Amino acid sequence: MTNPSNPIVEFICDFGAIEIELYPRQAPSRSVTFLAIATRACLTGHPYSAS
Repeated sequence: MTNPSNPIVEFICDFGAIEIELYPRQAPSRSVTFLAIATRACLTGHPYSAS
């Protein structure tokens, strides 16, 4: 069950949409970093890479 205060990121790919719920209370630095990278990639048009 999702928590309304947790951000949810949606990736849309050839196979459909994938929703990822972030847990900033449990992993604050990872959540902030993930959102920053995903936002930057979205705004610049560059693909996001987890590698």
